[in-house]
Amino acid sequence: MYLFDGVEGSQNLRVMYDELNKQYFGNSLPKIKVSWDGRLKRAIGRASVKWRTFVGAKPEIDISSLKITMSKSFDLNYQDTQAVMLHEMAHIDLFVRGDLSKHHGTPAFVGTINRLIKESGLKVPMKESSFKSSPKAVAMDGYVALIHTTGGIGLTVYSTPFIKKNWRQLTSWLSSFLPSGKIRRMELWKIKHPVIKTSTKKRSLRRISWSIITTQEVDSIKKSGFKWGDFGPDINMTDSKRAGL
Repeated sequence: MYLFDGVEGSQNLRVMYDELNKQYFGNSLPKIKVSWDGRLKRAIGRASVKWRTFVGAKPEIDISSLKITMSKSFDLNYQDTQAVMLHEMAHIDLFVRGDLSKHHGTPAFVGTINRLIKESGLKVPMKESSFKSSPKAVAMDGYVALIHTTGGIGLTVYSTPFIKKNWRQLTSWLSSFLPSGKIRRMELWKIKHPVIKTSTKKRSLRRISWSIITTQEVDSIKKSGFKWGDFGPDINMTDSKRAGL
């Protein structure tokens, strides 16, 4: 089975959903809208629902509003598409059971994902942002922070307008996380790379978040630009002139 754009592609996603529903959910999930979305850039897939609220009663979901959309911006093979679809179906499963919380990290969601990984043998991601994919997007200029953590190297993408406005606060703000021990070092890079288009961009200084990436992705990012900041034990360097700030 192959995945195509347009109507035929949507029909293939429909078949995929039905097959996975039968195999891993016992056909317990309802028939929902499943389609490609050419405008979805910041996620590989998305599960959505609407609900009604009543005074003194639990919210009631609108079954007809349940849908899964898959982005056309990521060049996934068939098995990886299945893995992302199963991730989104885990959300649908919890929605149907009345769980309208933020699912990621909850025992119910983690348990479902672990079951799907074991039963399917697929690399079903706990979080989409950690899923390895090959974006079709062309390389774009932008700024990233490579964050060395206890769990690996993370990536945060910053929009150019944000950096130009906040880079002085950004450098001191990032370095303030080092004493926590969870973040060991941070490198700020100006690059030209597809990740600038495909990753969610940071828009505030309220908190820090990142996606863990592979060493191959780190190497690819570093080869596409130059370092303009470095923070860590006995390291405190910025080169704002070279970065064009």
